[in-house]
Amino acid sequence: NIISQITKDVSESKPCYIHCVEGADRAGTVCALIEALCGMSQSDIDKDYELTSFSIYTDWRNRTFPTYVGYITGLKDGPVTAVLGAAIATLGLITPSIIIILIIAKFLKAFGGNKTVQGAFYGLRPASTALIASAGLGVAAIVFLNPAFSETKAFADLLDWKSVALAAVLIVLTRFLKPTKKLHPIVFIALSAVVGIVFRFAGA
Repeated sequence: NIISQITKDVSESKPCYIHCVEGADRAGTVCALIEALCGMSQSDIDKDYELTSFSIYTDWRNRTFPTYVGYITGLKDGPVTAVLGAAIATLGLITPSIIIILIIAKFLKAFGGNKTVQGAFYGLRPASTALIASAGLGVAAIVFLNPAFSETKAFADLLDWKSVALAAVLIVLTRFLKPTKKLHPIVFIALSAVVGIVFRFAGA
């Protein structure tokens, strides 16, 4: 009935709006069928349908949605454009936060010595500590917990073991090995990014 209604609307040059709760099971499947009927390649259909993985109702993956969309948008023009698209989308996401931080830093530099300002920030310390702790726990949950556990309920799927292994290696390199513990943090961030791409941490 859905396909016949869509066909009827299209044949009459009428717009057709398709939706469901998340855009994956019903709307996503219908859109995939329509794309197939229109002759779209299986590869392009797969890429388009994969966007449903970043539904606002879906797990941690929605946090990387802008980066993913930038990557997929640029992918049609080649891998270099895809990486550039992901970088630009990510930059657009984080730039407002950077601007706000710079404004606050400018404010603190100008009024940091004021007793009222110092008292206000001293009072904010507990809240800041709680927010940082909450963010840290949130990131840990995203990194180490395996979304598949909610479906399989198997203990082996509780943790993302690749992430656990990488974290263990980083702890050893930054805390216990003298040749590497003095390296700048950006080195470990860059190496972690390379490892994530090579070993497909995102399941790509």
